[in-house]
Amino acid sequence: MKALRRRLIFLLIAAVTLFITNPDLKSHQDKIVEKFKEENPLSGKLGGGELVKEIIAYDNYYVCSIGKISVTDKPISLGFAGFVFVFASLDLLK
Repeated sequence: MKALRRRLIFLLIAAVTLFITNPDLKSHQDKIVEKFKEENPLSGKLGGGELVKEIIAYDNYYVCSIGKISVTDKPISLGFAGFVFVFASLDLLK
């Protein structure tokens, strides 16, 4: 019984921590624009990053979040525990 109680307390603490540190829309936008500028240096310097920022949609699942391109509904980033990971290519030439 004690082991079950400890596990439940641990899960509750983990869930609350993930909820509090879940990245917001701005975090996803910043990380996606950063990767876009790395993959498209010319477009990034010409303001393409600001355009990309405008088409990013955000789905919040409380303990994690997903950033998507709103036009295609394609997921491109995953956020949890204060970190955002961009896993899709943003290279315009591909």
